[in-house]
Amino acid sequence: MHGRKRSDVHESRWTGASAQFPHARAFLEETAAALACDLSRGKIVCLPAGRRVYPHLDRGRYYRLRGRYHLVLKSASGLWLKAADEEMRLRAGALWWFDNDQMHEAFNDGDQDRIHMIFDLPPHDRRAEAQAATAAATARMANPQARAVA
Repeated sequence: MHGRKRSDVHESRWTGASAQFPHARAFLEETAAALACDLSRGKIVCLPAGRRVYPHLDRGRYYRLRGRYHLVLKSASGLWLKAADEEMRLRAGALWWFDNDQMHEAFNDGDQDRIHMIFDLPPHDRRAEAQAATAAATARMANPQARAVA
């Protein structure tokens, strides 16, 4: 973390648990390559029936450099998402990019759990910016006097 908030950390790595999901990993790698992006964080999530994700913005440098994607894996009534003034109801297999700099929310109005994959892809042309932010954070942690000033 090098003294940074989680929303300002750019580095990502495959976790040990991700080896149990080879198809998901392959999908993420193929999608990143097809969109000329690097691969960042990804997770498979469950939103139980009747639950919601309240309106929010994704804050921090990490999110400013990346596109946010949702892939619907399982949803009986479709995945309802809203970002800014755009609303979508997506069925299993649908992939949606949205601007997470805008207020966004989700609601599972169905009677079954909804499972989807959320992942972030930074375009290749933003790679140098993320690397510079990581180098600066590492340098601050290596220099206690710089940390006191920062």
